[in-house]
Amino acid sequence: MKTQNDRDLLAGKLVQAQGMKLEEAYELAVKITNADADIADAAISWCETGIMPNSPKIEGKTPEVLDKDYYPSQTFTLLIMLRRDGANTLRRLAHYPGRDARPGRFY
Repeated sequence: MKTQNDRDLLAGKLVQAQGMKLEEAYELAVKITNADADIADAAISWCETGIMPNSPKIEGKTPEVLDKDYYPSQTFTLLIMLRRDGANTLRRLAHYPGRDARPGRFY
């Protein structure tokens, strides 16, 4: 679990990168920073460097790979979903419009 400063940093970066409302960005930041440590670490790394990391690799997907088709908030949410239910999430990804969808949550 990350610190309050990490959550604030991630929420601010999501607002900046995607134009999200702060409340929604903060809610997602809490979810992402409370995820498995490797996913939370990847999100914080992105905040600090502006570069999507190439790990963790979950079901063949990394933040760097997902970032090509999805917004940052979607990228980290997808990593959480891939870890919980990889096969189902991969099926959903095959039909999801990626960046053409509204930024924010992965629906």
